[in-house]
Amino acid sequence: MELRTCFSEWNHNVVVHVLLRLTSGFANSVWHGTVFVTFVYGLTGSNAFAGSLDAVQNVSALLCSLPIGWLADRWSASGVIALCALLVPVAAALTALAAVCGESISSFEVCRGGKAEVFLLVAQACWGAIGAAVDGPAQAMYAGSMRRADRSHFYTIAFVAYTLAGAAGRLLTICMFLAHGNAWDLSTLRDAVLVGVAFELLAGGCMLGYRSKAIVDEPREHANYKDSSPREAESEAPENVSEPACSDWIWLMPYVQLSSNLCFSWGAGMTVRFFPLFFERDCQLTPVGVQSVYLILPLVIALSSNVAAIIAKRLGRVLTIVLIRGAGCLLLVLMYIYADVRSDSPQQGPLSVWRPHVLFLVGLFLMRSGLANCTTPLSSALLMDYVSPTVRARWAGLGGSVVKVSWAASAAIGGVLADQYGYRFTFLLTALLQGVGTILQASLLTILPSSEGLQPQVFANPVKHDLSKPLLAVR
Repeated sequence: MELRTCFSEWNHNVVVHVLLRLTSGFANSVWHGTVFVTFVYGLTGSNAFAGSLDAVQNVSALLCSLPIGWLADRWSASGVIALCALLVPVAAALTALAAVCGESISSFEVCRGGKAEVFLLVAQACWGAIGAAVDGPAQAMYAGSMRRADRSHFYTIAFVAYTLAGAAGRLLTICMFLAHGNAWDLSTLRDAVLVGVAFELLAGGCMLGYRSKAIVDEPREHANYKDSSPREAESEAPENVSEPACSDWIWLMPYVQLSSNLCFSWGAGMTVRFFPLFFERDCQLTPVGVQSVYLILPLVIALSSNVAAIIAKRLGRVLTIVLIRGAGCLLLVLMYIYADVRSDSPQQGPLSVWRPHVLFLVGLFLMRSGLANCTTPLSSALLMDYVSPTVRARWAGLGGSVVKVSWAASAAIGGVLADQYGYRFTFLLTALLQGVGTILQASLLTILPSSEGLQPQVFANPVKHDLSKPLLAVR
C-alpha cells in the first residue's frame, strides 16, 4: 500500500522515466556489456573493432543530439522521444540478425563475421540516435517534472533503479551460461544478445509514455536566468533562509562541468569496455566468474550512490564529487601497479593462477568502479539546476552525446593500445585523464556557493547570464 501511494504521488513523467531506467538497465546488462564485447571479439578477433562499434554508436549520438534537442525545445519533447522510440525495433532487429549470423560458429575462435559486421555497424548507429533522445529530451522532461529542491533525490532514484536492474540482468546471463556449460562459446553469447534486445522493446514502449502536460512550472527566479533581478529574487525568497551569493562567473558552470565529464569519458572509454576481456583473458575467469563480478558491481554502485548523496548533504555536491572521483583515480593506479606485480612475480606465478590475488584485484575493480560511477546523479542534477529549463534538452543532449562520442573515440584508441601493449597500460592512461577531470570539477568550488548541496538554496544574486545558447555563446 505504501509503495502504491508513493508512485501515485509521483509526477507522471517521473514514473515513466524510472520505468524506462529499469527496463533499459535490465536489457543493457543482459546483452550490451560483457556479453556484447565478448561476442564481437569472438566474431572478429579484434579489440579495435569492438572499440570502433562504440565509436559508431556515440558519433551517431553526437550528430543526432543537437537536432533532437533543438526540435524538442522548439516543438515537443515527448513527440521527439516517441519518434525515436520507433527506431528501437529497427535497431533490435539488426542486432538480432548480426547475432544469428554467428550461429554457424560452434566454438569460440577467431573468425570473420561478414554480414554480421555490417548489421552491427548499422544497428549501433540506430542505438546512438535512441540514446540521444534518452539523454536529451527524456532527461530534460524528467528534470522539469519535479521541484528543483527534489532533483538530486530523484536523480539518485533513477540511477539506483538503472543499476539494480542491471544486477538482475547479470543474474539472468549467469543462469544462461550455467545452462550452457559455463563456456565462452558464440552460441551462448548469441542467445544472450537475442534475449537482451527483446527486452529493449519494453524500454522502447516506455519512451512512448512521456507527456508534455506533466512538466512542472518552476518559480520565475529559476526559470528565467537572464531576466531575473536581485530585487525580485529577494522578494520571492523565504525570509528564514540564509542565502549565499553566487559568483559572477557562474555562467561558466555548465562549460566546466561538460569539460570535466569529457575528461572522465575519455579515460573511461579506454578501459571500461575492455575490463571483461581483461578478466577473461588475463585473469582467466570463466563466463560465470565475469558475470558474477558484474552482478555485484551494480549493487556496489547503488550503495555508493546513496552514501554519496548522504555525504553531499554535509559537504555539498561539488566537494563530494571531487573527493570521491579522486579516490577512484587512486584505486585505478593501485590496480595498475598490483596487476603488474602479480603478473611478474616469479614466486607465485601468473596472475591468473594465484587465485587469492585475482580476488583482491576484483575487489579493487569493484571499489574503483563504484566510486567512479556513484556521483553521476549528483553531477547530472547539478547541471540541470544551473541551466534554463527552456534549453535543458539541448544541454542534456549535448552533454550526454559529447561525453559518449569522446568515450567512443577513446574506446577505439584503447582497443588499439590493448592489442599493442595489453590492458594494464590503459589503466594508467585512464587514471591520468580522470585526474585532470577531477581538477576541473574542483574549480567549481570557486564558482558555486560553498554551501551547495542536495537542497539548493534560492540565491540572493540570481544568474543574469544567458545559458540559452550552449554552443553559440562566446565569452
